[in-house]
Amino acid sequence: METQQSSDTTYRVYDYDRTDAGGNKRELHLEKAAAVTNVPHQVPKLKQEEVVSGDLAMTNLVENDYFGVSRWKVTGRVEFPFYHTNLQKIRLLS
Repeated sequence: METQQSSDTTYRVYDYDRTDAGGNKRELHLEKAAAVTNVPHQVPKLKQEEVVSGDLAMTNLVENDYFGVSRWKVTGRVEFPFYHTNLQKIRLLS
């Protein structure tokens, strides 16, 4: 799973040497990309506890002020409300 946030900014660091009709390569943004890159990568300390309620086992994988990602293991019938106060996206896998 990949989680992204919406952004109007794209920094191009490689472009496969493609050229336009005039033979010009697109601009690369190496300095800008380096300025916003964190190296070395640090793995965050996550508190991932599983909570079981009936036929639902839920684990919060990551959560912050802006979004959260949870894993649900459903073994039977589960009902839950949809809250209209925030955006929810649910992906079901079997």
